[in-house]
Amino acid sequence: MNTRASSIQRSVDAVRAGLPIDVAGVRYSGRTSYLAEVGDRLSEDGWRVVWVRGNASLSGTPFGTLQASGFLAQSGLGQLRPSLPDAVDALAAAAPSSQSVLLIDDWDDLDEASWGAILALRQRSDSGIVLSRVLGRAPRLSSQGGYPAKPGNALVARIPALTFREMRAELERRLGGPIDQTTLTQLFAKAGELIGVACQLVEVARLTGRLVRVEGLWVSEGDLWSPELIGVAEPWLEFLSSEQRDAHEMLALAGICELETVRRFADWSTLESLEAAELVRVYSAGSRVLVTAQPPLLVEYYRHRPSAMRAIRLTESLRSKLGAEPETLPPFSTLGDPLFGDLVPGGAGQTRRQAAVISRLVYEQNRTRALVARAGWQRSPSAASTTSYAQALIVSGADSSEIEAVLGTDLPGGQDRVDTVWLIRLRAEWQAFARRDLDGALRLLDEIPEAWAPLHRMAEVWSVSLQHTLCSVPEDFSRALDVDGELPDSLRISLLRVRTNLFTTLGRFDSAREAMDGAERYSQEELGFSIDSLRGVVLLGLGHSEQAMTWSRRGYEEALTALDIQAIRGHAAALVYALEADGRYAEAEAILAVALPLNSAPRTLEVTATEVALHGCAGLIAARRGRREEAVRHAAVAESLGLPDIPVLHDCVPLLRAQLLIGENRIPEARELLWRRGQDLFARGYRFPGILLLLSALEITPDPRQLREVTRLAEMLDGEFVHAYLAAVTLQHDGEQRSGELVEVAERLVRSGRTGLALSLLQRSSSDSDPAGAALRERLATVILSRAPERVYETARVNPRHTTLTSREGEVARLIAQGLGNAEIAELLVLSVRTVETHVHRIMRKLNCGTRQQVKALILGLG
Repeated sequence: MNTRASSIQRSVDAVRAGLPIDVAGVRYSGRTSYLAEVGDRLSEDGWRVVWVRGNASLSGTPFGTLQASGFLAQSGLGQLRPSLPDAVDALAAAAPSSQSVLLIDDWDDLDEASWGAILALRQRSDSGIVLSRVLGRAPRLSSQGGYPAKPGNALVARIPALTFREMRAELERRLGGPIDQTTLTQLFAKAGELIGVACQLVEVARLTGRLVRVEGLWVSEGDLWSPELIGVAEPWLEFLSSEQRDAHEMLALAGICELETVRRFADWSTLESLEAAELVRVYSAGSRVLVTAQPPLLVEYYRHRPSAMRAIRLTESLRSKLGAEPETLPPFSTLGDPLFGDLVPGGAGQTRRQAAVISRLVYEQNRTRALVARAGWQRSPSAASTTSYAQALIVSGADSSEIEAVLGTDLPGGQDRVDTVWLIRLRAEWQAFARRDLDGALRLLDEIPEAWAPLHRMAEVWSVSLQHTLCSVPEDFSRALDVDGELPDSLRISLLRVRTNLFTTLGRFDSAREAMDGAERYSQEELGFSIDSLRGVVLLGLGHSEQAMTWSRRGYEEALTALDIQAIRGHAAALVYALEADGRYAEAEAILAVALPLNSAPRTLEVTATEVALHGCAGLIAARRGRREEAVRHAAVAESLGLPDIPVLHDCVPLLRAQLLIGENRIPEARELLWRRGQDLFARGYRFPGILLLLSALEITPDPRQLREVTRLAEMLDGEFVHAYLAAVTLQHDGEQRSGELVEVAERLVRSGRTGLALSLLQRSSSDSDPAGAALRERLATVILSRAPERVYETARVNPRHTTLTSREGEVARLIAQGLGNAEIAELLVLSVRTVETHVHRIMRKLNCGTRQQVKALILGLG
C-alpha cells in the first residue's frame, strides 16, 4: 500500500473508533480528494456521509455555510435568521446516528455560527467528523476576532507528499492514458509533489495546447508554464505579510542557502511561519542546514512576473543585510566575451535581443548567489562554504587569483568529511583544467585519507573521471566505478554520472542509460528531480531520436526558466547535436542564436566542453550552408578553449575543419584528417566519437578495406545511432543497391535521427533503371517529409559543390529551392532583379546545374 493510501486507511480506522480527524495539508496537496476517499471507504461499509464545504466569502455571514450547503432554508425578506437550535437539528437530521460522518472541507473558512452548530452537534451526537484545512494558515477571524476551536482529542492527519509513482497513477487516471516519461518528470519537478498543482498544470497545458496526445501517449510541447497558472500561484501569497513575502522572494532569488545566511535577511518568526505553510524546505547536507524556497511553481511565478522596481529593492535589501558594498552595474551583461555575440547564426536580431535579456537576468542572479555564498564563507569558513563560494566565483567569471585564494583557504580541524571530500574534488578539477596539471590534480585526490572509507573510494572515481576527460579512457575503470551502497547519496550520484560519461564515450549506451537511471533515482530522493543534459545524448546513441530531442528541448526550456546558464548551454549542445545530425539546420541555428551569446566563463571542464560543442556545431552548420567566414571564426573560438585532444560530443571541430577543406575542394585532405583523428580517438578509448569520424571519412570517399575494419570496430559498440549510420555507409559502398534494402536502411536512419541522410540516400541511389524501385523510394521520401511538413532537412553534407557558394549565393540558392522566382527573391532580399540574375548565373555555374529544378534538387539533397 502506498503512503497516501496508508494515511487514508488510518483516518478511516480512527473515525470508526469514534475519533475526530483534522486533515492538514498545504494548498493543492489534495485535501478534498483525501476527504472524498475517506468518505467513499466509509460509505462502502454502510456509513452515511454528509458534506459541509467552507466558503471564505461567507465567513462573515452567520450560518452562511450551512445555508449554502442546503441544511437551512434561505432567509428571505421579512424572515427571521436561522437559530442555533434550528441549525443543530438540521445537522442531526442529516447525520442521525453513530454510523454517520460529517466531512467538513476547508473548516478554516467556516463562519463562526455554522462552526458553533457543528460543535454543538458533536456534544449531543456520536456521529463522526473529519475536517480539512490549509496547513500553517490560521482560520479566518470571526466577527468577534475569535479563533475557532477544533473538537477535543482530534487526531491530526498530515497529507503526505505524493511519490513519483502515485503522481503518475493519478495523472494517468485523469488523462485516461499513459504520460511520456520526460513529461511526467517535468510535471513532478514543477508540482513539487503536490497533486493539485500537477492536475492544474495538466488541465491548463491541455487547454493551451502544451500537452497533446501522440499515438496514445500524452506528451508536452515546450514549457508547461503559461500565464493561466498565475491564478494557481497567487493563493499561496494571499495570507503572507509583506515581510514574509519579501523573505520568500529573496530566498527564491538566492537559491539554496545555508540557514545562518538566510537568518541575516529573515528573522526566526518569518522563517517559522514560512515553514509552517511549507513555503520553505529545510534539509541537511553533511554538517550544513540548507534552506530553499518552495513550491517550485511559486518560484517560477516570481521569474515570470518580474517587477523591475521590486527586484531592485529586494536586491538592494539583500545586499544591505548581507553587508556587501555597493556595486556599479555595467550597461549590459558581462558574461563571457561579448565578441562571441557576433557569432550568432545569421545575425538574428530577435534572438540576439532575447539572449541579451537572459544574459542580464543570469548575471543578476549569479551575482546575487555569489554574494550570498560570500556572506556564508566570511561568517564561517568551512569546507562546505568554501566550496559554495568558489563555485559561485567560477560561474560568475571572477579572476583566477580570487578563486585560487578561496580554494586555498586554511580551514580549522573537525570539518565534515563529506564536505571536505567535495572541496578536494573542486580543487583537483581546478588544478587539472585551469592550471593544466593533471598529475597535480591526481595527487590532490590522493589526499582523501584511506581511513575515510567509503569516502576514500571517490578519489579513485574522480581520478578515473579526470583521466578520461583530459587524456584517455583508463583501461581498468570498471572496478573503480562499482556502485557502493555505503556512500552518501550525493557521492553515489557523482559516481553514477561518471559511469554514464564513460559508457557514453565507449558507445555502451545500454549501460549508460542504466547508470543514468540510477543517478536520477537518487537525485529524486535527495533534492527533487534533476534533468541531466547527457541523457539526451544517451537516448540519441540508443537510436531514440525523437525522445532525445524531446528530452533535450524540455531541459533547455526548463533551464531558461530557471536562468541556469550552464544547464541552458548543456541542453542546447545536446539538442543542437541531435538536430544537426538529423539535417534540421534551421532549427539548430534558432537554438544556437540564443545559447551562443550566453557565455559562461570557460573555467571548468564541463563548461568548456559545452562551449567547444556549441561553437563546433555552429561552425559545421555554417560551413555546410556556405558561410565560410563565420565557420572559420567558430573554429578559431572552439580551438582556443584548450581542449584540443579530447572529443566533445561527436567531435565536431575536426568535422568542421574537414568541411572547410571540402569547401576548398581539398577532399583527400579532409578525408585523411577525419580518418586519422578517428583512429587516434578509438585507440585512446573514445570509441563513440572515434567510430563516427571513421564513418564520416568513409562517407566522403569509399574504401572497402577500411570499411571492413570499421565494421569490426563497430561491433564493440551498441546503439542504433552508430549501426544505422554504418548500414548507410555500407550501402553507399555497394555497387548494386537494391530498393528494398535502401528503404529498410532509410527507415532505420529516420528512426535513429539521421533523416537528412536517409532522404539523400533514397534520392541518390544508382538503381534508376528500376522504375518500381524508384517509385517505392519516392513514396517513402514523400511519407518522411509529410510526417512533419514544417521541417526542412538539408542533406548536402559532404557535397563540395554546395559549400563553394558565398553566403549571399547560398541564401539565393535556398530561396530558389523554395520555388521563388527572381523578382520574389529580389523583393525579399531587397536587391535588384538584375543582381539576383547575376547570383543565379553564378550559382548554376558553380553547381554545374542547367535548370532551377536541378539547383533545387541539389540544395535539398535530392539530386
